[in-house]
Amino acid sequence: MAARRNKYKSDFKAQVALEALTGEKTTQELAQIYKIHPAMITAWKRQLIKGSASIFDKTHEKDDGNVDVELLYKKIGQLEVEKDFLDPLARGHSSPGQRRQMIDPLVRPPIVKQCELLNLSRSTYYYAPKGESDKSLKLMDKIDRIYMEHPFMGSRQITATLWHSGIEVNRKRVQRLMRLMGISSIAPSPNTTKPKVGHHKYPYLLRDLAIEHPNQVWATDITYIPMSKGFMYLVAILDLHSRKVLSWRISNTMTV
Repeated sequence: MAARRNKYKSDFKAQVALEALTGEKTTQELAQIYKIHPAMITAWKRQLIKGSASIFDKTHEKDDGNVDVELLYKKIGQLEVEKDFLDPLARGHSSPGQRRQMIDPLVRPPIVKQCELLNLSRSTYYYAPKGESDKSLKLMDKIDRIYMEHPFMGSRQITATLWHSGIEVNRKRVQRLMRLMGISSIAPSPNTTKPKVGHHKYPYLLRDLAIEHPNQVWATDITYIPMSKGFMYLVAILDLHSRKVLSWRISNTMTV
């Protein structure tokens, strides 16, 4: 059974042929951008050049004396707008998430055309991810309580503990929630003391140092506080001599 041939609209052919005529991109580059064969671009360009003479034919003139070259200028202007939009963008980004970030509703062309140029469906652009459900938040709270009492437990033991308490849950779900919470078993992993090849070894600055007065050595640490609707992260700066908390901040993300 013969494969079906792709049918391209005339305006798409004209757009590709005009870009090829400008010479700003090679035929191979255009073929890679629009996912078509280079021979088709060459044929469309030849067809556009051959048919451009008909624009100046008297049979195509309007009553006011203007020819259809205005339509051609309009198309060229549209291509210039699309070129200005695409030039600053890195076409090497292929993931939908990266292409979604390229769309700017405050610039031309409109969002519909930007999605078309980036080969991205509009539903992907307008999609808003849902947060964790109340059921998952309650389960995360129980996982956190188990982990605080038994930090050596991994996902297997935590899942078994939840089952013993009457909560039927899949281990994969426990693993996902633990990754989301940023917790893992503190049990030693294989070869944890072996440095990575080429890794820079930073000196331990407090070795053989006598800490005798305040403001001599400061330390910092971060922890998270379970809330009814998620977690808050607490970071503190302490003086090692007096154990005084010099400063602290709390946030709902670890970015800062």
